[in-house]
Amino acid sequence: MARLLERLSPHAPEPIDSGVVAGQSNRCSGVITLFTDYGLNGPYVGQLKSRLIQTSALLASPSPTIVDLMHDAPQFDPQRSAYLLAPCLPYLPSRSVLLAVVDPGVGSERAGLAIKLADSWLVGPDNGLMAVAAKRFGAKETYRLAHPQTGVSPTFHGRDVFADVAVELAQDIAQGDPRESLAHQPTRAIDSKSSPADFGQPHMDRAFLVSDMDTSSTGAIVGRDWPEDIDEIIYRDGYGNLHTGRRAATVNDAARLVISESEIRRAEKFADVAPGELFWYENSMGMVEVAANCESASHLLGEGGKIGTRFGWIN
Repeated sequence: MARLLERLSPHAPEPIDSGVVAGQSNRCSGVITLFTDYGLNGPYVGQLKSRLIQTSALLASPSPTIVDLMHDAPQFDPQRSAYLLAPCLPYLPSRSVLLAVVDPGVGSERAGLAIKLADSWLVGPDNGLMAVAAKRFGAKETYRLAHPQTGVSPTFHGRDVFADVAVELAQDIAQGDPRESLAHQPTRAIDSKSSPADFGQPHMDRAFLVSDMDTSSTGAIVGRDWPEDIDEIIYRDGYGNLHTGRRAATVNDAARLVISESEIRRAEKFADVAPGELFWYENSMGMVEVAANCESASHLLGEGGKIGTRFGWIN
């Protein structure tokens, strides 16, 4: 209690690492943003967040600020999810960690990765999920995570492996760690005598971080040869709008999008078309999106509005 009172005392303020809550300093160990296909039903997102807090406590650091980017990424589909993840990056906090998990190969021999961008990190499986972002925004360093040995569920690496790495990276960012590269420090481990069943004390007897895999390029990761854009519906949002894997800047404004025997023209905004009319536009993340004014584009297109549907262009 004395430490808490001292921290809140205006006479002995703590440094502000990130954020302000109700006028008080909100000291945290970095920002971790979550991108998963877990869905909000069931215990998975809650367990993932709890693990981030538990690991922070074991590292004797404040809990990170946790941002839910999305938990309904295309299920079991790292490739389509990769084209949805990449355009989100410019709108995330700088000096943060993106923990991304769409991982149908969990428990297999597929590797885990930590990828350093300019001032942020990506953490997740090596299945292509982070490959588009790494290429588009320039991976500076790439690390392969140590293969988990004990105390790890073979079906929940998001909680038991990736979360631990994300916390350590977020802590290093928040502390202004002078290291330029993880390669400058030996692999670390946290040892715990507790068992996995001990509440609040997950078993950790393994290395968090990783042998150096490739400190210059993304040449060794899955998805390195995927195209920059795909003309395909990759996601349907709650309005029935259809997100695609095509950057709008690569398309002529006069081009018509052809899908399900429909030729769809471009508009700048919803109010530019009649109610119920289909159009394509550059969405808030710079991607081509198919929508309808006050209506579900997915419903209007029927079979053509499904995830995975390919489309073409008429210039």
